Amino acid sequence: MIDSGFDPAVIPVITRVAELAGIKDSTLVVSQDGQTLTVQEKFELDMIDVIKTAHWRADDDPSPLKKAKKTRKLAGQLEEALHQDGDLLRYLPFSDVRAVSNLVNALYKLERDKKRGRPKKWATTIRKRFVNGLFDAVHDAGGELGLNRRNGRGSLVDAIEKLRPHLPNEFRRGLGEETLVKLKQVWVKNRKK
Repeated sequence: MIDSGFDPAVIPVITRVAELAGIKDSTLVVSQDGQTLTVQEKFELDMIDVIKTAHWRADDDPSPLKKAKKTRKLAGQLEEALHQDGDLLRYLPFSDVRAVSNLVNALYKLERDKKRGRPKKWATTIRKRFVNGLFDAVHDAGGELGLNRRNGRGSLVDAIEKLRPHLPNEFRRGLGEETLVKLKQVWVKNRKK
């Protein structure tokens, strides 16, 4: 059985991470499933997802990801067919069309993980994916986590340290300052695309 990684004791830690990232907004937002939440509540839900995903990936073996490429191709063909047939799109809920696009993107990420996810590198892949998920959740909530290159500290390092007890064993080793700097640079570059 896969450990979901959810521990209710992580909620105050997520609240502290939100403070580190400068997330204090109580503005109401609508989540993907239609719920009305504050920015803080949505951030908490997003972070729980990021932590659960890290646990699921840690419990997984990367070898079954071989099917991701074939499945992505099929989902991509479906997405392409939907967009080419404009008449059909009028009869489908937008959320269903968006779900197909999200599926294609998720399968593409899995396929990338497979390429990088050789068993020896799987733990590193899990840590990197977690940090990217952290960046996404913080950005979506309007916050930012920084890293001081001179002393290797900053709100990013503090946030990861606070969350570490709630993460899989692969996080015992952590990520070095150079890796975190590179991850942030790549994340910023990809976010601009």
